[in-house]
Amino acid sequence: TYTVSDAHPAADALPWHLDTDEFAELVESVRARGFDPDRPVVRCGRTGRVIGGRRRELACRVAGVEPAYQEVDWTDEEVVAWVRREDLQRRNLT
Repeated sequence: TYTVSDAHPAADALPWHLDTDEFAELVESVRARGFDPDRPVVRCGRTGRVIGGRRRELACRVAGVEPAYQEVDWTDEEVVAWVRREDLQRRNLT
């Protein structure tokens, strides 16, 4: 069992897809190379909820590596727009 940050409802609506080879490869990559600080986990500064990078945060926990965070001060509407733009357009949700 690993503890991760609470997610914003917009980000939490997306599936985790943890039982894939891709997630296992992510964990091994983080374990071997560390966390890429150029792709921080994005959190809402007001609530501390994760907006983007839930799987990367969990992969860090599994690998025993501390993730980097970027805090943003966005409204809920801005968060939803960002999740749509960054996650929905690049993910295979099938």
